[in-house]
Amino acid sequence: MVSWKQPSQTESKIAGNHPPNDGRILEMLPMRILFTSDLHGRRNLYDELFTLAADRDVQVILLGGDLLPHHGPFQETVVEQEEFVRSYLQPALQNFRNRRSQVRIYTLLGNNDWSESDKVMAKIEEQGLVEVLDGKRLDLDERFQVIGYGNVNPTPFRIKDRERLDYPGDEVPANMRGCYRSQGHKVVAVVPETHYRGHLSMVEELEGLPLPVAGRKLISVIHSPPWGTGLDVM
Repeated sequence: MVSWKQPSQTESKIAGNHPPNDGRILEMLPMRILFTSDLHGRRNLYDELFTLAADRDVQVILLGGDLLPHHGPFQETVVEQEEFVRSYLQPALQNFRNRRSQVRIYTLLGNNDWSESDKVMAKIEEQGLVEVLDGKRLDLDERFQVIGYGNVNPTPFRIKDRERLDYPGDEVPANMRGCYRSQGHKVVAVVPETHYRGHLSMVEELEGLPLPVAGRKLISVIHSPPWGTGLDVM
């Protein structure tokens, strides 16, 4: 949760003495942002998320990747993820929006979310339920902007759609768990060299992201944890 506080009496008095669009008021008022990631299709966690967002009266929800399930047989996870969005996530988002229509919800898929799932996420974006953040720069308001990037560097897990080499000339890492991509409703085995060399590296993709707008504070939503922070350590 970011900047969770009620306006003080002084702020309220100032707000009453100036027009609503006065830049001084906007700068002083907090923005309540709720961030989470790695829900992995757990419905109870989504239910808690929507309850917390309503209770805390948040203005923005940021969902930072690994949002969809992979609980069933591996070869069936593409269908599992699509069905989860259709049968649970879309109705849950609609129900939340019916109660909190002003809340903006930004989504980013992570390395455990198949690329084929981008299609079903695009459909709920078309319905106005979310804004897909990956590879984009979007404005939260006149003060804050957000940029998203969901791909990750090589992991010790099965290599999947969103894994990238850090740099173009890096060696393809050894991985005994296999390499796979989503294709239609199927999971298809591929050669790791073919997978990695078929995509730009992370540094190239990051360099291709939209530049921040000067004068606005930047929030970066990146699924891969930053180096040296102690996050996501096994």
